[in-house]
Amino acid sequence: MVPGDVLAAWGWQTAEIALLPGGLVNATYVVRQGGEPIAVIQRLHPVFGAEVNLDIEAVTAHLAARGLITPRLLRTRDGRAWHAHERARVARAQLDRRHDGPRRAGSGLGGGGRHAGRAVSPRGRRPFA
Repeated sequence: MVPGDVLAAWGWQTAEIALLPGGLVNATYVVRQGGEPIAVIQRLHPVFGAEVNLDIEAVTAHLAARGLITPRLLRTRDGRAWHAHERARVARAQLDRRHDGPRRAGSGLGGGGRHAGRAVSPRGRRPFA
């Protein structure tokens, strides 16, 4: 399932971990504490370099700053954007805020604002309208 060093990177040694079926590229697991989902953890497919997480972090921060509810990268306990597992596999964790409902504007966790629920490109156009 998820190796212990991966869980320890986020401090989730005692969390409940369950495979989320249906992923096409990355193996995805839900992380629960007290039965409540708190995050997802993914083992990235080897085709992706670890640095892709920095791109994801930048894009989702940009979208959240404009009010779009979006998953957010969770850095490890020591501040890394990913954890490199001993077998040269990369793991990342994310908060999934898409289904939380409205969030307080300025919380850094998405939601709220005049663009909530709408995809807005960096140039202000709505690419999927």
